[in-house]
Amino acid sequence: MHEFFKGAKDLFVGGGEIYYTGIINGEPYLERVDPKYFDFEYYDGLEFIQDADWCCRKMIMSSTELYDRFYDKLSEKQLNELLELMDEKPGGVNNPEMRKTSIDYEHVELHKMDSLTDNPFDQDRVTVYHCCWKSFKKIGFVTIANLETGEVEEYQVDEDYKVTGQEVDVEWRWVIEVWEGYRASDDFYFGIQPLEYQHISADNPNSQYLPYTGIVVPKSLVALMKPL
Repeated sequence: MHEFFKGAKDLFVGGGEIYYTGIINGEPYLERVDPKYFDFEYYDGLEFIQDADWCCRKMIMSSTELYDRFYDKLSEKQLNELLELMDEKPGGVNNPEMRKTSIDYEHVELHKMDSLTDNPFDQDRVTVYHCCWKSFKKIGFVTIANLETGEVEEYQVDEDYKVTGQEVDVEWRWVIEVWEGYRASDDFYFGIQPLEYQHISADNPNSQYLPYTGIVVPKSLVALMKPL
């Protein structure tokens, strides 16, 4: 409930109420998303974000947070690449100087803070983008006569299905499929794949939703009240 209270505050202040609903490490997961770090394709008539063609979210996290959230999407090779990436950052988590039992104060690099928002210790952070988009997938509807019951049955198959010649009918269609992918830093890509759990309707195979849901209004309540 607390997440929804924060989402309502975002709507009043920032003009958007956005939530992520998906699967993280095999478990159902819901979280509120800051509208400042979210973008999507808007067009006339679009009411809800989940109906958009694409969206992109920006997250800023440490390397340990990144691994804790996405370890099931990272191969061993990608994990090693991530560790190497963090080694290259100033003050990286694997910096040998920081592994000492006591800090070597003589060699600590000091930073000048130009504003209250500067954080000289925030060097182990990496920018992660989560992008989702709608693509197309080829599926087939196979009609086969059941030899035992004599009834006609229909099955849905993927594009790898091989026609055997025993089918009554085979109809191929293109349907919408939602994909997702992540980019950390400048060129570290991972988790590029179809969404693990697609929203599929038996009546309409093209009724696919993005894993982000919510609304964005032209002006927030605070923006409308500013002139007053």
